[in-house]
Amino acid sequence: MIVKLNKSHLDDVLLIENECFSHPKSKETIKEELNNENYIFLGYSVNQKIVAYINYYKVLDEINIGNIAVLNDFRKQGIATELLNKVFLENKNSTVFLEVRESNLPAINLYKSLNFEQISIRKNYYKNPVENAVIFKKE
Repeated sequence: MIVKLNKSHLDDVLLIENECFSHPKSKETIKEELNNENYIFLGYSVNQKIVAYINYYKVLDEINIGNIAVLNDFRKQGIATELLNKVFLENKNSTVFLEVRESNLPAINLYKSLNFEQISIRKNYYKNPVENAVIFKKE
């Protein structure tokens, strides 16, 4: 089930962040984002446990997705697709942007299956390890 996250979900988001990313955001950064009304966090709950989240912010008619993360034990179950579809549904007539590590082929394949188009590359965007980011857009 998809639920809107708030500051009470800080530890859930932090746990997912630390499991899923080589360069996770700090607890303070996540706390600031959860408290920022311009950021929207949606979580995916299984048996009342948050196992995935997506966060984004909207500027006019553009959506910028910050992170999509699913705990390892819950991957390949369509959760990321459900979260993205919820963002699309709640933001009709918006253009959606995101970036992804160029080595993250499962994510790239997911975005392509949802009709995102690759629009550019940001050289050396990521750290730990240093890697290019692929920028995607969906109208």
